[in-house]
Amino acid sequence: MLYDRDAHGEFLLFYTELLGSRVFFEIVQRIGGYRGYGAANAPVRMTAHRRQRLSDARAAPSTRDGSIGPARPLLSGACPST
Repeated sequence: MLYDRDAHGEFLLFYTELLGSRVFFEIVQRIGGYRGYGAANAPVRMTAHRRQRLSDARAAPSTRDGSIGPARPLLSGACPST
């Protein structure tokens, strides 16, 4: 959860983990007459997502041919068993 405010109101921001390598969702709430766009929070979000991408790349098992193995589900039990 990230937070910003100006003289007119407040701004709350929550963002999801990356889905794939670059897609994520933001959930925002403006309280009062907040006039900004949460720009002060952008470097924090970008740094967190970059760390996640690097961590995922290090943790991904490689296969014999050098390609990256199958993607792991974001949530435990998210994929039905076969």
